[in-house]
Amino acid sequence: MRLTELSSWLMTWKTAGTLQVFKLAFNEWATSLMFHAEQEDKYVTMPLIQCTPSADDPSLGLADKVKDTMITHEEEMHEKLLSGLEDVFAVLKRTSVALALSHGPSSTSTVRS
Repeated sequence: MRLTELSSWLMTWKTAGTLQVFKLAFNEWATSLMFHAEQEDKYVTMPLIQCTPSADDPSLGLADKVKDTMITHEEEMHEKLLSGLEDVFAVLKRTSVALALSHGPSSTSTVRS
């Protein structure tokens, strides 16, 4: 789902309470996703950074090229992950504010970002 679709979809919900339930579920999912990314760094990326070629001919530099490519890819994927999560959190925050404004001042106390 694209961010514009997410924003439209969230705005069609009738109550801020429903949005709060979605936000809590998303926060739980995002926390699990970040835990997985941290474990990947710990058990995949760090050993890859620390490894030294043993069987390859060092003059070819093939192991270093592969290692550098994999590390670069991991870094790019982390940046995309964080950027995507930040985008969704921004949509959730904007939607919370818009819902609070559309429900009037009496409901703003129930809407939290």
